[in-house]
Amino acid sequence: MSEVKYVKMLSGEDVIAEVEVQGSTVKLTHPLVAIPDGKSLGFMPFAPLIDQSIEYVNVSKSAIVFITTPAAEIIDHHKRQFSKIITPGKQLFSGN
Repeated sequence: MSEVKYVKMLSGEDVIAEVEVQGSTVKLTHPLVAIPDGKSLGFMPFAPLIDQSIEYVNVSKSAIVFITTPAAEIIDHHKRQFSKIITPGKQLFSGN
């Protein structure tokens, strides 16, 4: 499985995806675009008009500004979103 990365696109989108560099292209698996909403952050599909059963898109390296590691909570969100295993949140119990 590829690592979850933060990909800044030349067009300005902030994309979170599993990334594989393949020659002159980059394969983005389960890509999500980060949408800032005031003090919170939402996510939506990177390419909302494609068939949603398609799990990846290939983009040209020339369309990318940089690729780096996102914050740990962003990686956790992405993994929970696309994992076939349902996992509980970090806090299981609250004290009385």
